[in-house]
Amino acid sequence: MRKQQWRLSGVYLFLLLLVQMIKAQDYTLTVHEPLPAKGKATIVVIPDTQGYSIRDANVKVLNSVMQWLVNNLDQRNIQCVLHVGDMTNNNSRGQWDRIRQSYGMLDNKVPYIICEGNHDLKKQKGVYTDYLNSFFSINDNACNKPLMKASFEPGKLQNTLYHIKIGEQDFAFLTLEFSPRQKVLDWAISVIKQNGDKHIFLVVHDYLNEHSRLLSYDGQPQVVGKVPGAKRRTTGMDIYEKVVLPNPNVEFLVCGHAGAVRLRQANEPLSPVEERAIQKNSRHGSHKEAFFKTFCYDPDIATGHRTDTVINSLLKHQILFNAQWVKDEDGAGNGGDGWILLMEFDANNEKVQLKTYSPYLNKWRIGSEFNYELKRSVVN
Repeated sequence: MRKQQWRLSGVYLFLLLLVQMIKAQDYTLTVHEPLPAKGKATIVVIPDTQGYSIRDANVKVLNSVMQWLVNNLDQRNIQCVLHVGDMTNNNSRGQWDRIRQSYGMLDNKVPYIICEGNHDLKKQKGVYTDYLNSFFSINDNACNKPLMKASFEPGKLQNTLYHIKIGEQDFAFLTLEFSPRQKVLDWAISVIKQNGDKHIFLVVHDYLNEHSRLLSYDGQPQVVGKVPGAKRRTTGMDIYEKVVLPNPNVEFLVCGHAGAVRLRQANEPLSPVEERAIQKNSRHGSHKEAFFKTFCYDPDIATGHRTDTVINSLLKHQILFNAQWVKDEDGAGNGGDGWILLMEFDANNEKVQLKTYSPYLNKWRIGSEFNYELKRSVVN
C-alpha cells in the first residue's frame, strides 16, 4: 500500500487552515432534527465513559443517555448499542459499579456490545484485576445472550463475536481487547473468514489517531507510541493491515481513545487550561510545556472518519468518536455532556447517515465531522 510523507509547505499550511475554518462550523448546535425515515435501522455508539464513572454526579449524565435510548428504541428502530472502551477511568470497583448500574438500564431491552480500553486495564496496588468480567456477563442481558456466537476466552467479553440483523442484513460484530495480542488478531481473522456471508463491524478502543485526521493527507493512521496498559502489543496500523484491509467483508469499524489535540497556530497563546496543566504538576511540567509548543488542547476534536476504497471498489469505513473531551471554558467537564453517535442505515442498504446528539442537552451537533453520510459498496 502506498504511503506518502508530507512536509509542511505553503500549500499544506493553506489546506490545514482551510480544514480549521471548515472545522469551526462543526460546533453549531440545533435542537431540531427529524426522526429517521421509515425502514431505517439505528446503531448507537457510546464514546469513552471514563469521565462519567469517576463520580455519582457525572454518571447521572450517562444515565440520561441510557433512559433516552430506552424511550426511543422503537421510534428510532435502535438495533444495538456499541461502547468503544475506557468504561472506567482507573479500573476501580466503585467506577465499575457505576457503569454496571448505568448499563443495567438497557438490560433485557436492547443488545449492547462493550469494549475494553487502556483505562480499564490499570493496576490497583500493583495488581491488575479483570473487573470487566466481574461486573459484566453474557447472562446479564437477555437480548445479548442469543446473539453471542464466539469468544476468544470462554466466559470473557474482551474478544467476542455477535450476530445481529441491521435492517434485513446479516452483520457480525466483533469486539477486540485493547491493543490486541497477536493470537487474538489471528483468532479474529479466522472468525471473519468463517463469517464470509456477513458484514463485519469491528469495535476496538485505540485505532484512529486524531493527528492523522487533521495532519496526514494520505489518510494513513499513524503508529502510536507506548501507551500505558497491561496488553500494549499492537497498534491501529496492525489492525488495519492484518484485519481490515485483507478481508473484503470487513465494512465498518468504530473506535475511541484519541481526541482533543490539534496543531498550534503561529503565535497562538496558551489557554488557561493549558497553563494550569503545566503548573499543576511540576514533575511533568517541562514535558507538557514542550508538547504545547507544537500542539493545542481543543476539546471539540472528538470525532474523525476515514473511508478506504480497496479492490473491487469495496468501501471500508473507520470512525473515531470520543466525546469525553468536551469541557466548558474553565476546563471543567462532566464526562462528555452526553454526546452519542447515531448511525442510521437506510432501508435500501446504500448509505448510512451519522448524527451526533446529546440527550442530556437535547441538542444536535451539525457540520462535516458531526453529521455526515457514508455510501456503501455492498448492498446484498
